[in-house]
Amino acid sequence: MLAMTLEKMSHEFRQMKLSTPYTSGGATTSVVAPIIDYPKPKEYDGRRDAADMENFLWQMEVYFDGINIVEAAMKVQTTSMYLSDIVALWWRRKHDEIARGACKFDTWDKFKREIKRQFYPENVVYEARKKLRELKHTRTIREYVKEFTTLMLQIPSTPDDDLLFYFLDGCATWVRQELQCRGVKTVDEAIAVAESLTKFEESLQAEAKTIKPAKGNFGGNKEDTRKAMQWSKPDWRQNSKGDYGPDGNTQAFLRKEYDEKKRSNFTQGLS
Repeated sequence: MLAMTLEKMSHEFRQMKLSTPYTSGGATTSVVAPIIDYPKPKEYDGRRDAADMENFLWQMEVYFDGINIVEAAMKVQTTSMYLSDIVALWWRRKHDEIARGACKFDTWDKFKREIKRQFYPENVVYEARKKLRELKHTRTIREYVKEFTTLMLQIPSTPDDDLLFYFLDGCATWVRQELQCRGVKTVDEAIAVAESLTKFEESLQAEAKTIKPAKGNFGGNKEDTRKAMQWSKPDWRQNSKGDYGPDGNTQAFLRKEYDEKKRSNFTQGLS
């Protein structure tokens, strides 16, 4: 009840701040600017998942900014309205301790530390750092970026240079070489450029599926054929003849086609 009252008061206060005096014909009236009805955050049930926890706290902070809640006590009380299941039971116990004077949440950061201490999965940063270091681009760019970003958000203290190194190191060879050619300097820039290659990646996959290697090119061994046709681990080295693919190297052939398409687009842009 208290949190709902505080939220209502905050809403009325925002209306007062957005009211603009307007004089017409000697009479002064107030024109109220339209107020955005911010969507309410989803409830947090205490699930020990780092992404769920971080998303919940972030949604609450966005909501506070939207409805102009700035006081720590109002933030804590409002947040308590969106706690359910086991985390609601935890808050009831904490509320009793606050009433007895055994503890207090005088800052929003203190509340976040305490709820994380209770419900954040153990060793989450260590596990996320380990997974980030081992993550490889073996499927699509979209999936790789999604996995990388999810892990990256669980390690907020990682330097940008390290994140860029991890991202490039995990990329498929052809993506990494393209990013290096474009001279990306930050992980955000690398992610943006990688996502721009999505359509070309799809064309590579489609062409790799349709190319049929000549008989005997891979010694008749199905496993060797499968490895040579694997689009996600290309080999761009020239063969002994100095060209790109007469010996049946599918990935080298696709790389040559990729370079030709880039040159063609560049020439068209100049014309």
